[in-house]
Amino acid sequence: MNRIGRVEELERQYLQLRRETPLKKRNGAECDAYHAWYDESYSLFSAYPQLVDDDDFERFKKVNNSGNCFQLEHTYESIRSNYKVLLDKVQKIEENKNNRSDNKEGSQILNAADNLVIPYQQNYITKRHPVVFVSYSWVPESNKKWVSKLSGDLRKRGIDVQLDEYLDVGCELNTFMIDGITKADRVLVIGTPDYKKRSEASSGGAAIEGKIITNEICNNIDTNKFIPILREGTFKESFPLMVMSRKGYDFTDDSKYNNLLEELVADIFGVQDSSVPELGPIPKIN
Repeated sequence: MNRIGRVEELERQYLQLRRETPLKKRNGAECDAYHAWYDESYSLFSAYPQLVDDDDFERFKKVNNSGNCFQLEHTYESIRSNYKVLLDKVQKIEENKNNRSDNKEGSQILNAADNLVIPYQQNYITKRHPVVFVSYSWVPESNKKWVSKLSGDLRKRGIDVQLDEYLDVGCELNTFMIDGITKADRVLVIGTPDYKKRSEASSGGAAIEGKIITNEICNNIDTNKFIPILREGTFKESFPLMVMSRKGYDFTDDSKYNNLLEELVADIFGVQDSSVPELGPIPKIN
């Protein structure tokens, strides 16, 4: 079975589980089946450069894959038409390849497609795409652009970044902030002096996010959910009290961006190198 067939089979299994499981008896099996289908579909579509800027693929990538089995049913229905269009495009791409080669060459191409692996998947294996919310200040404009670039780079590496600029016009921002912070796997806090000022103010988006973050940390002081990302200033100058003392990343030097990006990706996927040197024996002291 080639990759297209695997994707179709995973979708069939997911839909069959939905049909055959009574509402009151549904459990994590439907969620697992959904994520298996979505991850394989995402991997398949990502393997084709022709789809990089495709509108249907953009819509497919931007969905929020967090939530219970009922929420995921709505998510599936919202991207089902995009998925069908993308699958049709992949099939046509493969058909065109075959038409330009003989049967032997066509077989080689299909086998190569079956074995394609997105680079990040070789190093960051996960059951599903981790969901990450980004808390930041829109001021100055250069900071907003930098956050947009970071978010885009993370999404290219399989991380489901939730950013306010991805929302459609008319969406309710307070609900987005509350759900985003409380339901995300990790939260990136982009530190600048302006962010600290706004997060400690009495009103505004950053202030709301700051209060939610503070409340979450107070309720679970040992959490590693919140990752400080220093963009300007120092940790003390750029983060609110409950965030500044947490271990994070210093992105103030742009020349270190690529290396730090890969470290951050590994951290989010939970495969960062945190090895501790072996503890030796207690020495004999005279």
